[in-house]
Amino acid sequence: MLSPERIQRYDSDGMLEELDIYPDMCLQAYKEPEIDLEITGIENIVVAGMGGSAIGGYMLKQLLREKSRLPIQINRDYNLPEFVDEKTLLLTVSYSGNTQETLSALKDGLNKNCRAICFTSNGELEKIALQKDLEVVKAPEGLQPRAAFPYLFLPLIKVLEKTGLIKNNDIQETHRELLEIKKRYGPETPFKENKAKKTAKKLDKTIPVIYGYRDMEPVAYRWKCQINENAKKFSIFNKLPELNHNEVVGWQDPLTKNMSVCILKEKNASERAEKLIKATENTFNNAKHNIQIEIPGNTPLTRMLSGVYIGDYISVYLAALNKVNPTPVKPIEKIKQKLEKMEERK
Repeated sequence: MLSPERIQRYDSDGMLEELDIYPDMCLQAYKEPEIDLEITGIENIVVAGMGGSAIGGYMLKQLLREKSRLPIQINRDYNLPEFVDEKTLLLTVSYSGNTQETLSALKDGLNKNCRAICFTSNGELEKIALQKDLEVVKAPEGLQPRAAFPYLFLPLIKVLEKTGLIKNNDIQETHRELLEIKKRYGPETPFKENKAKKTAKKLDKTIPVIYGYRDMEPVAYRWKCQINENAKKFSIFNKLPELNHNEVVGWQDPLTKNMSVCILKEKNASERAEKLIKATENTFNNAKHNIQIEIPGNTPLTRMLSGVYIGDYISVYLAALNKVNPTPVKPIEKIKQKLEKMEERK
């Protein structure tokens, strides 16, 4: 079951090939950007992006939660919040460089005199940045935005390190952990020894419900999005402890028998995290499967990147079980085309 041959039969566009180089992509994305910035007087940070280009900002926000006094907000809209001004650092992220919401947010930010840095592979975002003499951090071209995740997340960290807003991270330790995950969860590892394949099998033919606490919150959201896009499956995400104040009651619904819960748990989780999970886990008795996945790593960054890697493998294995190509995202492209036509008619 889930042999490399079966997976590749449906993965005709090579999503697994991109997963294969994920550890090296993370190392390259962190080490390579030539960033020489002197930014002072910053009082808040806004990350503008959509979809796969926004998830890095979500993770950055969680990382900064206990590392920086600066407030950070993720902006997934055409306009920026009213508080944005010349003391705002605006990080605009669009892999294609042509995301309408992000381009609009950048223009709004420039009108409000904020300091902006652009993260992109090409497109209109790069053109505007060059015209306005803004710093541009380039990602390699030719990837799916969700597969380009390392290039849309780690350079954000590098910028904040270079500007002195956060301390340096140990990327070498992270790289070593990712290589271990590749050995344990990659397609060549047989089903009976591969937790990612086993988890995909349990999630198959059910609605995956992904939960996470603290550092695992944005990772759980990434899992949900990857299951949506790669496996073409509906999936639900929520975070602890918030779900204990509303969603747990919904598990009384008989329809939840078609759902499978997957709780992402950090290695050496805190006592509070252990208590939260233990107090909550029996609530999901209706679920088809109740799964806990321990995410390895000794630092928050390592755990986040490890959790993403494991989830990406699971989503591609789910695609194979669902007999679909993980790469195309036709509904997203159709909506983009419709919106572009509407803009042209103005």
